[in-house]
Amino acid sequence: MEKVKLTRTGDAPLAFDGEVAAEATGDVHGGEELTRWHDLSLYRMASGRYVVAIDYLTRWQGESAHSSAQVCQSTEDVQRLLRDYDPAQFAVRCRELNDRSRDSNERMVAQLRSVYEHRVSRLLSDVDDLVEHVS
Repeated sequence: MEKVKLTRTGDAPLAFDGEVAAEATGDVHGGEELTRWHDLSLYRMASGRYVVAIDYLTRWQGESAHSSAQVCQSTEDVQRLLRDYDPAQFAVRCRELNDRSRDSNERMVAQLRSVYEHRVSRLLSDVDDLVEHVS
């Protein structure tokens, strides 16, 4: 285990002893360079709990990146946090209310959600503790 210190936008950093259990990161998806995306990291703490780190990153002028990290008591909490997170919450939307802007916004939100969901799936599939077993 190592010392980990995660930045959280608008909050104190989160520090703990732990290790990276899985990551789903990068500015490319499906061979396409993204202008907005989420980097996801899951840490296993020395105490057995988890930390989920979600970083919203953007290349758009007027938008700011946002980092969050939250301790989860169980794998169910990890899944709930990732499921309930709104991937479009920090994206600045077009101000005009014409049809072209509306279409552009809908495509942007759809792409953010799609890439986020793919990354969540990849993150969760890399951690044996988070595999759901049914019989």
